[in-house]
Amino acid sequence: MKEALLGFEKEIPHLDGHSVTIAKDGVIQPGDIIKIRGEGMPIHQSSDQGDMYVKIEIVFPTELTEKQKECM
Repeated sequence: MKEALLGFEKEIPHLDGHSVTIAKDGVIQPGDIIKIRGEGMPIHQSSDQGDMYVKIEIVFPTELTEKQKECM
């Protein structure tokens, strides 16, 4: 919940094994898409890489414990 409201920075594993950092500032909406230049699939007959698109999915809790409420 905190990351959805304030933003985040995370490392995610790429298909080839290296880590990619994704970050977003401010309020994030379900379905937002983050574009990471040069981290996508290779471009046919080129030495360039395409872009990677990461779709944000947010799972909101249906209820909170008292302890979770105190932390907010």
